[in-house]
Amino acid sequence: MAICSVVAIIGAVLISGATISEGQSPKGILFGLSAAVLYCGIVLTNKFIKNQSATETTFLQLSVSGVIMVIYVAFNEKITLNDMKPAVLVPILIVGIVHTGIAYVLYFGSVQRIPAQTAAVFSYIDPVSSIILSALVLNQHMTAIQIAGTVLILGATLFNELSPYLKLKNNGGTK
Repeated sequence: MAICSVVAIIGAVLISGATISEGQSPKGILFGLSAAVLYCGIVLTNKFIKNQSATETTFLQLSVSGVIMVIYVAFNEKITLNDMKPAVLVPILIVGIVHTGIAYVLYFGSVQRIPAQTAAVFSYIDPVSSIILSALVLNQHMTAIQIAGTVLILGATLFNELSPYLKLKNNGGTK
């Protein structure tokens, strides 16, 4: 349901605090929104990739992302080969392989089996889990607006997943 996606987006905006006010950069908000659009593109693109394993899809996605990142860093940062020491490279490789690569293999392996809209709505659970974990583990304060955003996202996700069953129940059918 498109309404669930809109409600989840509103919830994500509330969680992020993405408002232009003193001390917040409109450029940063634009980058965040651009990242969201590109992420949506990944979800939709991978929905239509056929005859590729999750590992192949992940390798392709991460290779393209890596090339783009290297080009961006080369033009915008002052990094030399002397900066590439094991103390820097090992954590980068761990994050890249374990926290991104393995997670993407699992994600891309499952996203092709569910409707695109369900995948999109479930992707909004990521900021919810981040906010909740930061409150529980790091003792960071959740504002009332973040709590409202969390409720909107979880409510939209729940409604989106239960609505087919509610329709069947109201129509007297079974699934």
